[in-house]
Amino acid sequence: MDAANLKDRAKRILEYLDPEGVKSRALPRPVIIEFTGSPDAGKTTIIDALDPFFRRLGFRVMRPQEGAEVIRHVPRSDYEYNIRTGVYQLGLVIDGSYDRFTDLFILDRGLYDLSCWMEYWARKGQIDRDKANFYRKFFGDPKWLSKIDICFFVVCEPEEAIKRNQLAIPLDEFGETTNPESVKALVDITRKTYAYWHARGAPVVMVDTTNVAPKEVAAEIIDKTLEMLEIRFDLK
Repeated sequence: MDAANLKDRAKRILEYLDPEGVKSRALPRPVIIEFTGSPDAGKTTIIDALDPFFRRLGFRVMRPQEGAEVIRHVPRSDYEYNIRTGVYQLGLVIDGSYDRFTDLFILDRGLYDLSCWMEYWARKGQIDRDKANFYRKFFGDPKWLSKIDICFFVVCEPEEAIKRNQLAIPLDEFGETTNPESVKALVDITRKTYAYWHARGAPVVMVDTTNVAPKEVAAEIIDKTLEMLEIRFDLK
């Protein structure tokens, strides 16, 4: 994908992001972009490319810390951990939706992420289906999901994810969600959760990074983000 073309499209959109002009009507709040996905699929690498692309062109970008970097004391071996990070992420979504000083709000995991984790813990038998559905419904409240403009579900095949993890962490040890069995389950869950929301018309996009260069993946994400903005401003 042509980088110059992506930049030209972004600059055209930037002209409309005037707080006193079109933005107040078509975009009264920041665009909230969420990333969720299976382990070692490349979410952080993509965000590391998306953030500076828009920021260097003049967009006002906010990228809060991921819940995993903030919630340190709660053990990750229980669904309580994901409820806690979910509460943190919900706060970011609500607060971010009222931020008039930001154009793009990038979330590394957010509300759609909870759908994946509740299914994961239900499969593990740590939470029953009724309770999992209760939390899924709570964090999937339409009032809150409507604030998320687009969610990218990022996956790669389990074998590739395990290989990437082993290259990144030179220890023969796996965490709760990075062991081969869990990775396979989470890839399956991510794909099925995406299909669930896609069938319901949610603004979700599946991105498979298996055997795809990071630059190409980043360009695809930027293209989809620009397309969403172009539709919002009737520039298509």
